[in-house]
Amino acid sequence: MTDKAGLKQELLQLEKDLAKAEQYYKDNKIVTFQDLGNQKLFTESQAPVRLLFGSNRSGKSVRGTVEEIAFCLGYRPWLPDDDPNRIVRLANGEPVRPPVRGYHLLENLKVAGTQVFIPKMEEWLPKGIAKIKKNNLGHPVSVIFNNGSIIHV
Repeated sequence: MTDKAGLKQELLQLEKDLAKAEQYYKDNKIVTFQDLGNQKLFTESQAPVRLLFGSNRSGKSVRGTVEEIAFCLGYRPWLPDDDPNRIVRLANGEPVRPPVRGYHLLENLKVAGTQVFIPKMEEWLPKGIAKIKKNNLGHPVSVIFNNGSIIHV
């Protein structure tokens, strides 16, 4: 009887631990990000201008979103601590030192802003790390990070 009770207690604790881990990854999806195909070259590049081209559904929006978040944080949360590309660097090799200001250019706020930009930011931003500010029409105007970094749209 004691073995059954102990096993039940162990399973209940395991269920709690799994729920906690699941919630962590749900709230911090960015830690699960992985570059697709040649996107690793984008991450590794020290070029002053980096462009990402691809066909529909090739990951351009997601890759751009997580890189914007990383730039605002100063590091790439999905890379291990000992990875040389974890620290986001400027073209001259200097590390990015938040807070930073950036601009996300969109074709238009109504479609690209509300149907692509906001959903991607909401999906990949770690919970509680930033707030998406919208205008009175519900279109994004900025992402304000707790560390003072801002992405203007």
